Amino acid sequence: MEMLKTKTHQKLNVLDILLKNWNLNNKIFLGLILLLPSAGIAQDFYNMAQFARHQNLGTARNMGAGGAFSPLGNDFSAIHSNPAGVGVFRRPQTDISLGFSGYSQQTLSGSNVYDHSGGTSTIPNFGSVNVLSEERNSQSNFAFSYNQLSSFNNQFRAQDATVVQGVFFDDSLSVRSAGYLGEMGLTWGGHTNRKWYYGIGVGIPIGRFEEEYYSDYIEGLDNDIGIQIIDEFQIVNFIGINAKFGLIYRPIPALRLSFAAHTPSVMSANGEIAFVEFVDNIPNIPDTEIDGRDFNYRYNMTLPGRINTGVAYVFGKYGLITADYEFSDARAGNFRSRMISYDATNERIRDNLAAIHQVRSGVEARFQNFFLRGGYSYSTSGFAANFQNSGVHGIHGGAGFRTKNFAMDMAVVNFSQENNRIFPVSPVALSPINSIRSQTYFMLSATFMR
Repeated sequence: MEMLKTKTHQKLNVLDILLKNWNLNNKIFLGLILLLPSAGIAQDFYNMAQFARHQNLGTARNMGAGGAFSPLGNDFSAIHSNPAGVGVFRRPQTDISLGFSGYSQQTLSGSNVYDHSGGTSTIPNFGSVNVLSEERNSQSNFAFSYNQLSSFNNQFRAQDATVVQGVFFDDSLSVRSAGYLGEMGLTWGGHTNRKWYYGIGVGIPIGRFEEEYYSDYIEGLDNDIGIQIIDEFQIVNFIGINAKFGLIYRPIPALRLSFAAHTPSVMSANGEIAFVEFVDNIPNIPDTEIDGRDFNYRYNMTLPGRINTGVAYVFGKYGLITADYEFSDARAGNFRSRMISYDATNERIRDNLAAIHQVRSGVEARFQNFFLRGGYSYSTSGFAANFQNSGVHGIHGGAGFRTKNFAMDMAVVNFSQENNRIFPVSPVALSPINSIRSQTYFMLSATFMR
């Protein structure tokens, strides 16, 4: 093994010449990096599933009630689901939310168990709304807001060692990801006779994705030992645009019915990759020594559109009950580039991903100026059943205090998920990695009304 460790550090840096002559050899270089069996290089279908499925985080009031405020409006995170909610605001208002998220995750591979944990602070939401015009039976408002849609903090580790007919095989893997997806929003809307509420908006998704990926594979019989090592780190920043419209209808004063549609998000991404691949004496794989140095790349992607519908009932000054449903299809996402073909990746997206169904429900009880909230949410995984079929369960709770010109709300939300994931990283495939994950958010929102 000492000999093998020495060999891995004696890289030939065979791409140095290509890097020095990038203008002439970029297609060759891109072709080489696409041969790497890592799931992260230049993005793959698993990344599309991460980008397409939204947690829809945001204000403490909304999250405390299951994230189901889209048929109610008067909330800055709700208008990112249904822009008609901007018409429910009766006066100018400013809101800011602060949060902390911590996660614990256990991965099981064969007889090995690995525990991981971490945490980070965040600003899940902020916004401001102004009244543009106000008459007896109508009003129009305009809002600027930001809402966090997803967190990419995750970690996997696995090892699978076995002996078959006297030959020793050992796979190990470590994947750590971090980052977020958020959306800036510009929303205009209003109401007619407080019976029909309408809104249109422009969303500007922004985000950052980081991933560290390491795998090694060893097989051997006596002194005849082979090794494969892949070591990769990538950072991607992206920005895009989408459009949305929505309606809320009040057939009677207590009942709200809602519908909203979002166009697909067209995204532009800038990425940076550093990677190493080393293969020596592995059957059916050519010996390889590649040391990639901080390679910058660009690509485009489309995230699927969404449809949202909901219903809510308000019990006067005593409280409310609300629920909504959201649909998107991860198979509609795709990656594109002028320099390389993503045809194979997009085919894997269609083969391995699926429609995403999200159901959210919540209640709010009012005791004069104090509020108690609770809720439940569920989202399918976005993976086809033959690859990964694991939903995300959310348990929501919160409380609030409201005066004429100020409100303070807090929420605690726990998302839990169990799944199996297969990483095709070596000649002898790892067993499926079972992951049990729990992520808890603590949110605090302050609202100032004029």
